[in-house]
Amino acid sequence: EWIEQECHDRIAQVAARSYEDAVAKEAIELGNVLVKLCDDLSGTELKDDFFEAYVGPYDVANFVSDLLAKEITNGASCLCDAPTEDLTIKAAKIREEVEQLEAEMMINTNPTTLGPMNLQLKDSVWKFTCKLSSPRRRFTFEARLEPDGSVKLLRPGSTVRRSLVWSVENDGDDFLRLSILPEPGLLDANDGQNLYLNARLEKRPNGAIVLEDGTLTVKRTQSTRFLFFEYPSLIAEFKVLGYFSAIAV
Repeated sequence: EWIEQECHDRIAQVAARSYEDAVAKEAIELGNVLVKLCDDLSGTELKDDFFEAYVGPYDVANFVSDLLAKEITNGASCLCDAPTEDLTIKAAKIREEVEQLEAEMMINTNPTTLGPMNLQLKDSVWKFTCKLSSPRRRFTFEARLEPDGSVKLLRPGSTVRRSLVWSVENDGDDFLRLSILPEPGLLDANDGQNLYLNARLEKRPNGAIVLEDGTLTVKRTQSTRFLFFEYPSLIAEFKVLGYFSAIAV
């Protein structure tokens, strides 16, 4: 259910700078590197990013520490004491190996050995994991996309009262649009009652349909002013309130 987001890239950049600073200051002890990572990642610069990433600064620092410890226990010299050029070469080599493995897995994977997958949208069942930024709320639900364009809730959870309709639209890429009716009070009064889920449709080589770049949006009503009074306008615009991931069930 993990979705790659921009916040992960920003966190990684800060972690990389922190590690490079530690190397430049000859902080060759693993404990010293870990402390510096914790200090740098705990700054206010990444406060919102960690909220989006589902992990904290200490988690990331521990991940880096585990990676360094693994290098040491495998008989390699401590990465903390390695020249920056060597680290860049190693990182490029690891990245190349990962890309090769991903390509081999894509070619050689037998679809029957995978978990559930959807080969078409009609009658497909999905588990949605949603995260609202404002208000801060995380919730899940399962639903089936019926052939007539309706959505049947299978496991609504405590947040979703009712699912409405789904459709596919083309904005250069194919996008799935799905609307749900959340619990009262979850959305601002100007945002209406419906929450809209939007995701780009991708098809894997094995035929499986996946939903990418899922966003949660609302139709926010604009106000107009006449003399000293404000009135709701007929104009509304979509506003992004959060993100979601979806997996086949």
